[in-house]
Amino acid sequence: MIQGMKSTSNGLAKPKGKQRRVSLGDGLVRLDRPGGTSSWVCRVQKDGVRRDFGLGSCQKVSLAQARELAQEIREQVEIGIDPHFERRKRQAVPTFIEAAAKTYEIHSKTWRNGKHHAQWTRTLELYAFPHIGKFKVDQINGPMIRDLLEEIWLAKPETARRVRQCVGAVLDWAYASGYRETDAPMRAITKGLPRQPRRDNHFAATSWLPRMIFNNEVLDAFGGLKWWFREFEPEDGRLLLSDLPLYWDGGFTKPGFYIYVPIAPNRLFIGTRAEETEAILSQIPSAKLIERVNRASIASASQRIWASSREDAHILIESNLGIMGMDAVAMATLALRQADENQ
Repeated sequence: MIQGMKSTSNGLAKPKGKQRRVSLGDGLVRLDRPGGTSSWVCRVQKDGVRRDFGLGSCQKVSLAQARELAQEIREQVEIGIDPHFERRKRQAVPTFIEAAAKTYEIHSKTWRNGKHHAQWTRTLELYAFPHIGKFKVDQINGPMIRDLLEEIWLAKPETARRVRQCVGAVLDWAYASGYRETDAPMRAITKGLPRQPRRDNHFAATSWLPRMIFNNEVLDAFGGLKWWFREFEPEDGRLLLSDLPLYWDGGFTKPGFYIYVPIAPNRLFIGTRAEETEAILSQIPSAKLIERVNRASIASASQRIWASSREDAHILIESNLGIMGMDAVAMATLALRQADENQ
């Protein structure tokens, strides 16, 4: 049982020549020094062992705050926790700015797009650091993130989504590193924000597909292709289906040009010009090819991604939000190119 020290004095007069302890009950003591400074101390006794814990200067810590800190220490000692160890552990928790630097150091090694390096850091500096930069990562909660996103959620939709992705990546690193008890609550935060307007610069399949079909360059490129497909077993994984589903690489007129379209969770439709390209795509392990296609789908989707399993889709998409479009194989979306050319 913890015993708080009994009150010996209620006087608040300053000492004249030596240090004096003024007990305020429940183990809380004000330590007055000859120079005129004072500090708070929590004295706790358990199993015959007495210990003192400093709570800070009286000029910086109010009496109410000192009582709360003393109560926390007494509770920790009662259940066998060492307050000194807990304090050292808390002091080691990084601020959001420090955690962002560490997250960047780890993830930027895999980024292939040089522009993304500066963009990632600049996004946090402009929109996140002013709000939560100085807070330790274990202090950042959902309402704090929602408030910083709310300012730009409707005015700058794409920027807001990028900020959300970056903040989530930093807090996920903090959780994985043991600095937070929970991961980033990004999905719940998004549900608490208004629905963003649709982006007018993207087109539904019914809009861009006819333009593609009657475009001479597209017809010439497709006309010389050999079309075939690969089917996958359930254990290989499942393909995601995007609202902008056509991906190509190699250039329309290049021998290595190829295009593929996910047409089902287990089937990929592929068009190749050279036998060497077909051989390479045929030999890529199924799981690796599925991952490659899925990452391209995430990177280029306009507004929708479909999956046979909602749980699997969430895991894959959320795990790639921090590097969306940056670690995907170099591919473009044919639909976007045609949409731009026909505007």
